[in-house]
Amino acid sequence: MLQCEWPDAANASLRLVTHVSIADRHFDVTRRSIAPDRDDILRRNLQATSLIPNDGLAKQLGERIVGRIKDPVAQVKAIYDWICENTIYDPSLPGCGSGNIHQQLISGQYGGRSADINGLFVSVCRSIGIPARCVYGLRIGRSRLFRSLGLRSDDATQGQHVRAEFYLPGYGWIPVDPSDVRRAAAYEAIPEHDSRLTSLKRILFGVWEMNWTAFHVGTDLRLPEHPDRLPFFVMPELYLNGQRVNEAHPAKMAYSISARQVEL
Repeated sequence: MLQCEWPDAANASLRLVTHVSIADRHFDVTRRSIAPDRDDILRRNLQATSLIPNDGLAKQLGERIVGRIKDPVAQVKAIYDWICENTIYDPSLPGCGSGNIHQQLISGQYGGRSADINGLFVSVCRSIGIPARCVYGLRIGRSRLFRSLGLRSDDATQGQHVRAEFYLPGYGWIPVDPSDVRRAAAYEAIPEHDSRLTSLKRILFGVWEMNWTAFHVGTDLRLPEHPDRLPFFVMPELYLNGQRVNEAHPAKMAYSISARQVEL
């Protein structure tokens, strides 16, 4: 985390350059040789957060989806399929969405943007005892899968995107992205039973196309010198005279993010 302060807000300026190395992630169901993660990390990713419940309506939904399925991989695949088939991606929402899973469960209206759809996946996994977490990051390149799943230029200012992982002993953390299944359907106007959508759904259970970089997995974060916790942190935060400026509208904060490939 980088924190900066300017005594003269009128002349505040900052340029930050980050270099990242990326490679696509693939889950291999035949490979069970991953060392176990720390117990405290697994416990943390079973717990509820301010926006992601792990009991009540979440548990009821999880039990209804899983039914009599006993195999953990099959359980999570059933949850993933249900999320892909029963959520709606809403491009009109700002940022990555609110991430408020309580609201979705109470209303029965499932969907939103990446923090909402992948947050729902995490909530339901945790409710049946499978560690899961949201991973907060940024799209940094074009997609080979669908144009809507990547940048269209070097401008990454609005490329923030939340993905998800779940954990199984022997396999480690397994990548998924049901939100991008719904995003492609919305932006590309793909019918529900189109073979392209079926193929994408199959790919994004266990694969991350790394035209995206992860920042962190933190939730309910407390920023330095500010008392209120942030449910999640994926965009720049600006405070002016002690008041938070809306981070979902870059024009109000006058920030920009660009991304380009560098040959080493």
